[in-house]
Amino acid sequence: MVFCPGIGVNPIAEEGEDILYLHTLMIITAMAFAPGFGGLIWYGDPDKGKEVFNNLNFQRETSSDSYGGTPTGTITPYKDATYGNVWRVHKPAPDKRAEIRGAEGFKQVVGETYYIGWRSRIDIPENFRGNATVFQWKSYPNSTQNYPFVMEYNGRVLEIRTYDANWMQNQNGKIKTIWKKSVKANTWFSMVLAIKLSRNSKEGYLEVYFNEEKQELLTGGTRVYHKTMDGDETAPKWGIYNGSVVGTTITHYVGDLRIASDLESAKPSSSVFPLSILGVQSESRLRNYSRNSEIIPMRTLFRENKNGKERFFGADGKLWKPPGSFYDFTHPED
Repeated sequence: MVFCPGIGVNPIAEEGEDILYLHTLMIITAMAFAPGFGGLIWYGDPDKGKEVFNNLNFQRETSSDSYGGTPTGTITPYKDATYGNVWRVHKPAPDKRAEIRGAEGFKQVVGETYYIGWRSRIDIPENFRGNATVFQWKSYPNSTQNYPFVMEYNGRVLEIRTYDANWMQNQNGKIKTIWKKSVKANTWFSMVLAIKLSRNSKEGYLEVYFNEEKQELLTGGTRVYHKTMDGDETAPKWGIYNGSVVGTTITHYVGDLRIASDLESAKPSSSVFPLSILGVQSESRLRNYSRNSEIIPMRTLFRENKNGKERFFGADGKLWKPPGSFYDFTHPED
């Protein structure tokens, strides 16, 4: 959806007051980071640029398997015909890696459950015979596991593999495929991964949602218990990586990247978005003419739309009710 600005001066404000109000059209756009609303913790908005990520990683293949040479991969915003602005992660044939690393501002708490959602379309040759790592739950530094789990794609089958808790010390340790799905190359699909963050393999767990349907796992049931926190930090990575991708040009389109504290807010189809009021400075205020005449910072008012019903929240997550007759929360058609 695209919404146009509609900000004006409150006609019933007292003389000299600089109070702005929301006009008939709300200006609704995704912010990069807005904790505390409707479960949405972070949103990887292409309009915000690469600053929404911790880093971008590129690597040219070398005999020592270390960073070196001059990689020529790119990670840029891209206008997709179906989903609008997404990220285009392009890995040229000579390169081994082109990856987005981490979510800027996302602070993990061990013991919490996080939902990581996104859309993917992977443009990969039909004759590819390797495995491209397209998502990593990657640990840094002081790691014993290196990556608690990864997602790989060979152009025909998408699969998730978990790694033994001490895999760095014993690379003959267990690598287990817990889920796989046939996926046609260069077609859009969506993922949500529910991750209970723990260093204890009996407490941490992973659940998988493909195209918004909860998946049965190869281990039995819909949840696998696993060590999901390793090293000083464990972070999401989206893109293309692996030794077997060297020599093949692959482009991974990723969009609607989300981290949330609940499933609904993490779904790429979710209409839960923070509001960013275009053209209004952060110190601008919106007066709520309700019983307590509460003053709410405009940038901390958020909209949720479920089944055609809209609700609005403050940054504290509490429901905010406009006075009805004064505000008309209507929007143009998509």
